[in-house]
Amino acid sequence: MARVLDSVVGRVKPGRMDDHLGMAIEVVKLFERLGAESPRLAMAVSTGEPAGTFTFSTEYPNAEAWGEVGDAINNDAEFQAFITRVSSPNAPSEILQFTTATEVPLRENTPARGNVIEVHVTRPVPGKFERGWCRPLEFANWSRRTAPPTPGSSNWDSPVSAVACRCSRGSART
Repeated sequence: MARVLDSVVGRVKPGRMDDHLGMAIEVVKLFERLGAESPRLAMAVSTGEPAGTFTFSTEYPNAEAWGEVGDAINNDAEFQAFITRVSSPNAPSEILQFTTATEVPLRENTPARGNVIEVHVTRPVPGKFERGWCRPLEFANWSRRTAPPTPGSSNWDSPVSAVACRCSRGSART
C-alpha cells in the first residue's frame, strides 16, 4: 500500500516567526493526538520563486489511515478552533497551497529518514504526464548504479523498475 503524504505550504508574515513557530508546535501536538505520523515543519533555506516559505507535512501508512485522521480532524473541536485561528487575517502565516500525494515506491528498501527533507512541487504540462513519471524512475536507476549497495538488499531493487518510460529519444527505459 502506498504511503500518503499531506503538506501545507505557506509564508510567514513579516515579524511573526515566533507566533508561527508557536502555532506549529500546537498543530504538531494536535496531529499526533489524532494519529498522524511524523508531523514536521520545514523552512525553506535555498529556494527560487517561493523564497521565505515553509512546508508542514504529515505522513500516513495508507489512504485509510489518512481518511481516519481527516474524519477525526472534522470531529475535533480543538482542531477546528485551530483551523479558524490559522485561517484568520490575524494569523502569523499565510497558507499558499495544500498537497496530498501518494508516495511512489522507487525501491523496496527505504533507508531511515533523516532530519533534512526536500520537496519539489511541479505543475503538470498537458500531454506530458507519462514523461513526468519517467524522471523519478530515471533518478532511481541512476542512484542504483552510482550509490553504494544498501546492506541487506540488492542495491535498492525497485518494485517499479520494470516500468518502461518513453524518453525524449523515443527509446524505452526501465
